Amino acid sequence: PAPGDGRPYQPHALTPAGLDSNCRRCHQAGNAFGAAAAVLPAKSLICLPCHPAVFTVGDPVALTSLGLFLIGGLWLLSIFFSGGGSSEQPSAGRSVFGFGAVLNAVVFDVLLQRRLWNRSPGRWAIHGLIFYGMFFRLIWGLAAAIVFWLSPANGWAWNALDVNAPATALLFDLTGAMVLLGVLLAGFRRIRPNAQPLEGQPRPDRWALVLLGAAVVAGFIVEGVRMAMAGGPSGADYAFLGGALSRLAIGREGLTGLYPWLWYIHAGLWGAFVAYIPFSRMVHIILAPVVLIANAGRKH
Repeated sequence: PAPGDGRPYQPHALTPAGLDSNCRRCHQAGNAFGAAAAVLPAKSLICLPCHPAVFTVGDPVALTSLGLFLIGGLWLLSIFFSGGGSSEQPSAGRSVFGFGAVLNAVVFDVLLQRRLWNRSPGRWAIHGLIFYGMFFRLIWGLAAAIVFWLSPANGWAWNALDVNAPATALLFDLTGAMVLLGVLLAGFRRIRPNAQPLEGQPRPDRWALVLLGAAVVAGFIVEGVRMAMAGGPSGADYAFLGGALSRLAIGREGLTGLYPWLWYIHAGLWGAFVAYIPFSRMVHIILAPVVLIANAGRKH
């Protein structure tokens, strides 16, 4: 039965929770609930950039990708500390840290991408599709997790965590489409004749674009199959891409057995992207904000 406090019915509200024996009551081959035929891991820490997730790393995909990411991070730190550094000392009359300058850098240089806009509005738009698509998903997921943690009965938090709720379904499909479009445009600019990189800006990384684009496409396929397993395109009026794919899959046999494979393909592609970041040009998504903020503070 649904809880008595007004929250929507939650099929995973089992007691005690988290036991495989409970999960397999529904997640088994031939089940009548439209549930996947395998118990899948909860979305973990590496999923946070795109999904509401828990702050844990327990499944093989997350452990492997995060481990490789940390190895890459240590490798980058070793390169950084192997340099001689600068002997320049702050000049008299200058403070070491300027809060106003740092705030300015965070808002205009990191969030609004001012420097890229000044150099090329076209590349700013392409970069923005990817950056803001993932940024809005991250903010939505974090806000939902925080509100739910502070007030578990909050109706907005439950809707924000429900992928079938209209606002959540629309936001996730819209931002996913933004990221995919940005990846396609970035790939096109890279392969077009006489393409020249902007001075001081990293060239697009082919393999990073392939992994990110494939992960997004796989995510839409997983969404469509999930909706089809439920017997109809729930939320399809708002999840426009996932809903369209679900209409193609509704009524097809074997979806509950296929879904776990699709889920792991999506997770594996995203995990490979995360693991690849420290070894690729995409590391600028971490280093660039750090450098911009550090330089802004140091100049004042």
